[in-house]
Amino acid sequence: MAKESDLVAFFPMPDELLLDLDEVYETAVIKTQARLTNDAAVKVLSRAGAIMMWSHLYTISKSGNAHLYIKTSESLTDQERIVAHLLLGSDPVREAYNLVRLRDSDNSDRPYCMALFETQEQAIVVRKWRLDLSIQRAKARLATVRSAMSLGKYSTHDIT
Repeated sequence: MAKESDLVAFFPMPDELLLDLDEVYETAVIKTQARLTNDAAVKVLSRAGAIMMWSHLYTISKSGNAHLYIKTSESLTDQERIVAHLLLGSDPVREAYNLVRLRDSDNSDRPYCMALFETQEQAIVVRKWRLDLSIQRAKARLATVRSAMSLGKYSTHDIT
């Protein structure tokens, strides 16, 4: 499907949510931002540490609707990911299909997948965002190691 229409498939990283917001980009952004800050269920999950948003990116789908990529502070199971998608306003029919595919993936050769399809232009934006986040996390880990070494908690032998 993606190859025929010149779209690029993106699959979730363990610590990512990929929402398909079936609304025009501008409307979806406004509604999702309100949901992230005001929705009671999202607040409960956030306080419990289940969904701690670290970074996010909106893209525009080929149809003009919005996609939302959210980097969380923790890895998520596929079940947690589907629940979070639903709570944050992802297309409920898409998430129902994701749940059925997840359930059926245990019993078939068909791999379970949960993907968003982006235009070539938006794919560049997603790749850059993911790369920038990887660099930020690597720098943060390096700073933590350097700090621990300066306090004498680790030696260079502990790192290798």
